[in-house]
Amino acid sequence: MPAHFIGIEKEKRTDLEYRTQERSANAEAMRNRRLTDTAFRERERETNSAAMRNRRSTKEIAREREENALRLQRRREVTELRVQERTRRQESRQQHAVYSTAVRHHENAVKEGPTQVCNCCARMIFKRSITKLTEINLLGAEPEEPEGGVDADEAEPDNPGVQETMVMTDEIPCGVRMTPAEGYRPLSILIDEDTEYLSFPEIFGGTKLEPTF
Repeated sequence: MPAHFIGIEKEKRTDLEYRTQERSANAEAMRNRRLTDTAFRERERETNSAAMRNRRSTKEIAREREENALRLQRRREVTELRVQERTRRQESRQQHAVYSTAVRHHENAVKEGPTQVCNCCARMIFKRSITKLTEINLLGAEPEEPEGGVDADEAEPDNPGVQETMVMTDEIPCGVRMTPAEGYRPLSILIDEDTEYLSFPEIFGGTKLEPTF
């Protein structure tokens, strides 16, 4: 194509008025062809229908995928909630078993005290009933004065750190000793004529319990 024709075509394409006229002429020619050419109308209708079906199927696929994703997410959340609930039930059963065992051990330990040592054979006897000591019994008991008039400043306790008192009975004198644990009430009572060589048993695994005296 000669150069001057190429220049003329470029000028026409850059001219806004020419482009508008060309667009109007093409639209008019397309309308006339649709009116006169039946085969063209059928092909155009089929093309438009296929494009619409493709567009609808694409939207349907996207919507179906979104619904499936939401369904999977809800199922995953429900599964996690069930796992958490199952874990809580297992922990609750374990805690209940541990608590019941601890209560059972505590009750057995309390039933075993106080401990009484036989004066004849020095054998420890676990009584099934708990001896109740009141403040009146302890405060009303007078300490035994040592023979020979030992000075109070020079006197030393038989077992430092424990609280002792003497309870006189009609049969034999018995020494009552309470545990020296700080912040705890008496764990068990040892009764024997000689209180110097007695010690308290460690029950419930050595843990200091606090029974109600």
